[in-house]
Amino acid sequence: MTSCKICDDILDLFGVPRSEHKEIDLGSFKDALASSCPSHTTIIADFQVLHDRHKGRPVPHHLGFLAGQVDRSIRMVSDVKRLGMTWELLAVKKSDDKDSAGIGRILDPEWVHLDVVQTWRRKCRETHGDQCQNPLRVPPVSPKWLIDVNKNCVVPAEGGMPYVALSYRWTGGQPTKTTLPKLRQDGALVDSEILAQMPPKIQHAMRLAAALDERYLWVDFVCPEESESASHSDNPDLMASIFANAIFTIIVAEGEPEDGIRGLQGISEPRTLKQRVFKVRDRHLIVRNSHIFSLEHGHGKAQPESFQDFKVSGRKLILQGGQVHWQCACSVQHEELVSGGEVDKYIDPRSSIVSLGFPDLDSLGHILSSHNTKDSTYDRNALADLTGLLNIFSRSFEGGFLYGVPETLFDRALAWRPQWSHTNLRRREIPDLPSWSWAAWQGMFSYQYGEAARVNYRETSIQETTPITKWYTSTHPTGQPRRRIHSTWFEKRERRKDVNQPLPNGWERLPAPSGEDQKDAPQLYPDGCGKFVYRHPAFADDFCDTWFYPFEVPEIDASTPFDIPQQTRYLFCRTWKAELWSQRSLNENKLTLSKGPGEPGIGELHLHNEEQLALWPDNGIDEVAARSETGSSDVDVPSAEPGKAVELVAINQCVVYKKTWHAELSRHDYPMQREEQVTVLWVEWKDGVAYRLACGWVEKDAWDLLQLEEVDLVLG
Repeated sequence: MTSCKICDDILDLFGVPRSEHKEIDLGSFKDALASSCPSHTTIIADFQVLHDRHKGRPVPHHLGFLAGQVDRSIRMVSDVKRLGMTWELLAVKKSDDKDSAGIGRILDPEWVHLDVVQTWRRKCRETHGDQCQNPLRVPPVSPKWLIDVNKNCVVPAEGGMPYVALSYRWTGGQPTKTTLPKLRQDGALVDSEILAQMPPKIQHAMRLAAALDERYLWVDFVCPEESESASHSDNPDLMASIFANAIFTIIVAEGEPEDGIRGLQGISEPRTLKQRVFKVRDRHLIVRNSHIFSLEHGHGKAQPESFQDFKVSGRKLILQGGQVHWQCACSVQHEELVSGGEVDKYIDPRSSIVSLGFPDLDSLGHILSSHNTKDSTYDRNALADLTGLLNIFSRSFEGGFLYGVPETLFDRALAWRPQWSHTNLRRREIPDLPSWSWAAWQGMFSYQYGEAARVNYRETSIQETTPITKWYTSTHPTGQPRRRIHSTWFEKRERRKDVNQPLPNGWERLPAPSGEDQKDAPQLYPDGCGKFVYRHPAFADDFCDTWFYPFEVPEIDASTPFDIPQQTRYLFCRTWKAELWSQRSLNENKLTLSKGPGEPGIGELHLHNEEQLALWPDNGIDEVAARSETGSSDVDVPSAEPGKAVELVAINQCVVYKKTWHAELSRHDYPMQREEQVTVLWVEWKDGVAYRLACGWVEKDAWDLLQLEEVDLVLG
């Protein structure tokens, strides 16, 4: 075999530990392909074909390979300095492997390896114990009906019957009242008349459950829970409980609704799996088809209706990307990896954080935003699809949720905004969803800086909110009768910061790290904090395991009741409104706010979408050139003079703490900045009711000098 140093170097990368960094820089495609070696140049040639399909990608000058970020895998990148297009490569395990470098598997392109699934399940049972059974502590439930896959019929479920649940997407009809009784006869589910009505995914899931030695399967299509004509979505708490208490959930996260589950030998049609396989020396290398984040994010994109099923299920058998995958509370497994060959075990901790009694607004926002980006089959289901999960979280967020907004942090949580300056939110055509709720607008949203409670040294800005009014809610715009909304987090915050108060159960007080301890990433502290940080044993996080101050953490188990307020659409408060001048900035969907034309900027309004932005004159300014000339993308750089007046109402006051960006050091550092702001909504009025159009802020000192008008606000 002809010697090739590059091939040797590529194989050596698989032995580089995660704590180290090593790279192979091959230069341009032309440089890399000039080698006479047919092995590694085959990889490069295939990579180039895929790279060049996207005409906008920059021409690589530092093509190469990287190691040291993920154990036992390496990356091929279009730029070893800036990454760019990336392939993740695994070495295929050989039968005589004595080391752990080879963890990849060459798969059958047509059929799933079900023996691998059985291995995953067995190891979960043997090594994880009860950790993976109902980790969110959802109240137990016994379904009313189950499919007996041995008798091929629907049978009454008796308490304690172990069952598998099926999560899938189906937009067709449901069985009729006359059909349902027939399903309880032995062999009914293989009868040709019934099969003609049944989605292929259910037929294949029945056979899959049997192949995995499970007898009972729960499927909403044939296992009605309330009445024989009721849809399962009519009772979201029941649905969450059914999935949470299943042995595992089969999640079909690919294909059209009418498709079956491909690749089950003897059950369904073969799959068409394409795996990129290369040979370098005596090693086969494969390009990964699954990667970190792909299971949850890919699943959520394909199957919005079952986002909640994914979140509440402790163990999941996922069919996605032509492969099978396993995710439980402790591990993530992929068919393309040998048993035990975990590479990038990432299990989103946010649901666990919230379900354990920690009302972390940042974690909550991430979960809700991930769901809100998906296209529900019907807009009316946008919030209903998540209601069961929100009810579970209500045990941590005191007062529960009003149209998806946590009442304990209500003043702050009303101030959600689009995730990025270029994010476009779509107004859902459902009048029952109030304009002030994120659920009324499809797309990624954010609480921006979160709320300063959890310590995170990586944050460059944090925010602390102070209420300026009292909020009430009612079913009618007249506001009678009305209920007071209590933002209890803010009511209790100052007492929690008091170091003379006794520590709530479980908390440990620790000295706050000094600047020298924070690895060039100094920590921001809100007012009244900075001497100590606090840790709770129930809160486990590799990076951010402390809080600025302690608080009461409820002891949550499956019997803890939900906190569900009446859902009322109208909000009421007494606040102040003002009219400000607004004009386009250099920051996409964000506007600069000022006292009038020609005045300096005193705030920012973050529009929901480009459709709103089109209401402002486009002055044809070259944003790239303007940014270059000003050296800034801040909101106080208006794009041109023309603009329009907007009416704003105040909803809270906040302090934003920021680190200073040092371009010469390429990092944020001291000095710390402290800015007082008033959070405002841009609203339009119809018949005395205001409707949210966008959210922003105004410098508090500037706001106080405006001609403010006190107003009884009704938000609809």
